[in-house]
Amino acid sequence: MLFNAEEMASVYHFPLPTTETPNILWLTARKAPAPVNMPNEGIILGRNVYRNIETLIRLKKADRRRHVYVIGMTGSGKSEFQKNLAIQDIKNGEGVCVIDPHGDLVQDLLGHVPKERIDDVIYFDPSDYERPMALNLLEFSTPEQKGFLINEMINIFDKLYDLKATGGPMFEQYMRNTMLLMMEDPESGSKLMEISKVLADPDFRAYKLSKSKNPVVNDFWQKEAEKAGGEASLANMVPYITSKLTPFIANDLIRPIIAQQKSAIDFRKAMDNKQILLINLSKGKIGEVNANLIGMVIIGKILIASLSRVDMPQEERADYYLYIDEYQNLLTDSISIILSEARKYRLNLTIAHQFIGQLVKNNDTRIRDAVFGNVGSMVTFRIGA
Repeated sequence: MLFNAEEMASVYHFPLPTTETPNILWLTARKAPAPVNMPNEGIILGRNVYRNIETLIRLKKADRRRHVYVIGMTGSGKSEFQKNLAIQDIKNGEGVCVIDPHGDLVQDLLGHVPKERIDDVIYFDPSDYERPMALNLLEFSTPEQKGFLINEMINIFDKLYDLKATGGPMFEQYMRNTMLLMMEDPESGSKLMEISKVLADPDFRAYKLSKSKNPVVNDFWQKEAEKAGGEASLANMVPYITSKLTPFIANDLIRPIIAQQKSAIDFRKAMDNKQILLINLSKGKIGEVNANLIGMVIIGKILIASLSRVDMPQEERADYYLYIDEYQNLLTDSISIILSEARKYRLNLTIAHQFIGQLVKNNDTRIRDAVFGNVGSMVTFRIGA
């Protein structure tokens, strides 16, 4: 019998979703087997089931040192994925730092800390009125760190206030020299609180200058700042700079944290001793600007701590895992440095956010380029068109 195409189609056709035929197993997505060379050790990402053969998908330590980048829409499982990795690290005795902008992730992790590791936990919650933990942004252990800290602070203010529009070279010059003068004698105070004091109080500035041995800083204050019109000129500069500090100094929640000279957390010690740092930056409790400031400061401190490991042989540096959720809020140049250089110092990054556009600010693609140029492993959840 000869059939035409229409008759042929009526004799045999593939089942449609509307076909009510029993015993049809629908394949909702195409499945592939696990790679043949899947490692047998390392952290477990998930499991692959193919033709009833189950294979655990793992990521080796050496691969994690090249960093892990997680992207996906809100609600697609990024935080849960990071939580599962962090729980395994904690149970494996690794050093972990989790920076969480919502608070739920670190609360969940607290419940997974084994009894024998309780003493390793450092829980930092800026919304805790009763017991504020100090975090001095300008604290340093070696003179070489001064320049890095000052650049980091200016980068943070640039991220918070967009200094190209609200700052300028004068802001940077006065801010930089104020911080350098404060750092010359940390004993008499080198905290954010003192910046406006140095600018507005001639007696305090004179006291600081008497302690300073840096000729460049002394020349700036004694010759340039006074030459530009003395105290009257400085009086014009003060509100220009202090207006950017007021949201933190005037905030009852943040002031006790930044007004102490000695930081509560020794980040180098935490890294070397494989401690568990849980940073709860819940925006609902402390506000977005405060959460971003503290988050960026902590990332800068962790970077300085990792770079200071240059004084120990590479094989003695313990791996330290830094997890940052919603990390588009904490973008500074530190992230680029961590991505490109921190592998040698065993600081391993796992970062998560929602869409690529979040990595570009004012057409500046440096951080996006650093991410895609350096990240070794990408984990992609459901993403936008």
